[in-house]
Amino acid sequence: MFRCLSAGWALLVSLSLIGLLTTGCAQVSAGGTPAPASKKQPTSVRYVRPAAVTPGHSYPSNLYVERDVIVTARSSGIIEKVLVDRGSRVKTGDPLAVLETDLASRELEKKDQALELAEAEFDRIRSLHEQKIASDRDFLIARIERDQAVTDVELARAVLERCHVRAPFDGVVVERRTVLGQRVVEDDSTPLFRVVAGDPLRARVDVPEGRLHDLKPGGKARVDPVGNDGPPQNARIVFISPAVDAASGTAPVVVELANRNHPLRLGASVRVRLENSSGGTERLLYRLPREAFPGEALNPNTEVTLLVIDKGQVSSRRVKVVEDRGGDLVVNGPLTLSDRVILDGAGVEEGDAVLAGEEAP
Repeated sequence: MFRCLSAGWALLVSLSLIGLLTTGCAQVSAGGTPAPASKKQPTSVRYVRPAAVTPGHSYPSNLYVERDVIVTARSSGIIEKVLVDRGSRVKTGDPLAVLETDLASRELEKKDQALELAEAEFDRIRSLHEQKIASDRDFLIARIERDQAVTDVELARAVLERCHVRAPFDGVVVERRTVLGQRVVEDDSTPLFRVVAGDPLRARVDVPEGRLHDLKPGGKARVDPVGNDGPPQNARIVFISPAVDAASGTAPVVVELANRNHPLRLGASVRVRLENSSGGTERLLYRLPREAFPGEALNPNTEVTLLVIDKGQVSSRRVKVVEDRGGDLVVNGPLTLSDRVILDGAGVEEGDAVLAGEEAP
């Protein structure tokens, strides 16, 4: 019986030792060899929701007229008369100022007298030629001298006319920069007056290339005054440039006010709203901060990749940059207002598990 008890205690001690050794080996293994990698925990990311660029996006501009010129002298001399002032309405050809004309007038009188003498001589020779007394050569010389005298008179009259500064078209004198006694030189192009026509006011805007296909000449537009210069004015598109500026990714578009009876002034600051070719407003676009485009080229009309939170994972969306607005970019692509676009997503990539963290305003 003693032998049986000894054998039982020996079996129990052996099992205890095996358990201790197994535990010790497991601890050594845990301390010396890394445990198998567990599943990666989702990353918390900041995000922002796309902001809609509402239909009828406006562009800054200033009002101008097609015919707006600086009038200069066509001859050198002293200003002898100033016939208009700022605000004067003028017709085409109306005199605005007169330079000294005494020398030019005397020269014209001299040429007139020479023409009179040449015509009398021509009449005399012609009569003799008809009577076969004067030769053909004498008749030819008399005719040429008469024609030269006519040309000399026309040249002298043109020189005298160039002493008169005239309005190039119907309009209003908005600036007068000359005074009596001022000396002007033809080659210096000294500005004397600024005359603007009574044409409809226009505005020129630079439209991103991505929006040009929505526009057509004759399309509707609206001009909103900046400040308290009156109500919005209806306008129409009169020009769309066939060329796009490669540096800015934009093309000039010109609109013209439909109504001339308005309180808007030449040069006033306005914002221009455009309608698309179907008569509706421009298609919906989205505005996002630059943080949503890490490592991407941000030139207009280029495609870039956005990262969004989609069912707890990172998903990519390919969009096109339409306009650069400094701190923000306007894009076109498969987005919705409820999408959560990841900001500064350099630490995550498509397929990673993420948690929606702080939402940027």
